[in-house]
Amino acid sequence: MSFFLQSQSDLSSVITINPKPEFVIKSKLVSTSNRPMDLAPLELGTKVFINLCHDEQVPKPDINFDPAVVYPLIINDQWEIPIITSSMRQDKDKKGALCYVWDCCINSQCAQWIRKEYQLREIVVEWCLESCDLAELLEISRDDVSFPKMKSKGPILPLEMLSEELKSDYKKEMARMVEEGSDNPDNLIKMRRSLMDDEEKRALEEEEKLPPLFPTNNNEPSANERKPLIEEIDALSIEEKGSKPPKEVNFRVALGKTDPPHKLRIEITSELESSSDYDITYDAINNELVVKNANLENFKEKTLNIPLPNIFDSPETVESHMQCLFIKTEKKLSIKI
Repeated sequence: MSFFLQSQSDLSSVITINPKPEFVIKSKLVSTSNRPMDLAPLELGTKVFINLCHDEQVPKPDINFDPAVVYPLIINDQWEIPIITSSMRQDKDKKGALCYVWDCCINSQCAQWIRKEYQLREIVVEWCLESCDLAELLEISRDDVSFPKMKSKGPILPLEMLSEELKSDYKKEMARMVEEGSDNPDNLIKMRRSLMDDEEKRALEEEEKLPPLFPTNNNEPSANERKPLIEEIDALSIEEKGSKPPKEVNFRVALGKTDPPHKLRIEITSELESSSDYDITYDAINNELVVKNANLENFKEKTLNIPLPNIFDSPETVESHMQCLFIKTEKKLSIKI
């Protein structure tokens, strides 16, 4: 969940957050292909700095962090740390070159969690990158992420928010916006991607394209008039449209080193769009990871066997230390063992 600063209509309900610096995330800008032309142009390859900071006024998850409880919830997109993301600002690096800077603020207790739990820290870093991606409609490199030895990149400015924004239910807010017809890109981009996945976006786009229930021209139909809202169809046409063949799944695998306590990172990219589309098991006899497509409604059945190196103490070590994270924006499943 992420909160983006919005226009203020009632100054009496404004809360000022004074973020305390935690650490800095450094990367670079790799794409602006989704950025509208009417927004200020940005330079590809420019350094990016994200100040991860904290304040006790920022909301925290309803469920406190417990690895055994929380990691399975994260995999199923059911638990996140709320993040308040500032507007992007420009600065200069040590050499005087242009760089882009954001502040991402979390609850102070959440900051304590990520100090002790490295895996959670890594997940929060990804959430911060994704939040900045969404805020400015761009893409920050995940391959060039580093953590410079600085508390913050430049001064961290106070963040002002409406108190209602900190207390509101954002799923209900999204439903209200859609009901009122205010689902334009400027409004929707301020909502977290977890509140509206790709299917919901497509549904909204289709809703906007629906023809009027009553025709506006009772004489001759216009050249670009759409089909009527209700029309008679036969059973054959229903059968033809409802029998879409399942698509192929193409698994692309990359293996590499990772940070302790894990020894191996496996990244799987495919057409699958959710962690629930994967079925992952460990075959102790053959010392391999078995990855299956669980979404048989839309995709053909496929199994991938990934042989593992003999670097683990026992099968129990593999199973107890295996952690998974699905990155929706890249359709990538990241597995650490």
